[in-house]
Amino acid sequence: MIDELPDDAAAELVSDMRAILRHRLAMRRRSAAEARPWPPSWFGAAAGSSPDIARRSEEILRDELGRRQ
Repeated sequence: MIDELPDDAAAELVSDMRAILRHRLAMRRRSAAEARPWPPSWFGAAAGSSPDIARRSEEILRDELGRRQ
């Protein structure tokens, strides 16, 4: 899209884009620096499956990795 703009119009957008990018970077830095509760609110939101995959992990790996193709 920017290729379709005349050079003088594109040049006018540079300062606006820099301001937008500076603002986005500041928001990301602020968000990353904020303390977050642990565990997050969504933690444990879904019910576990039955049978539990963690309990069966060795069995599943043995079955899958032991297959010949």
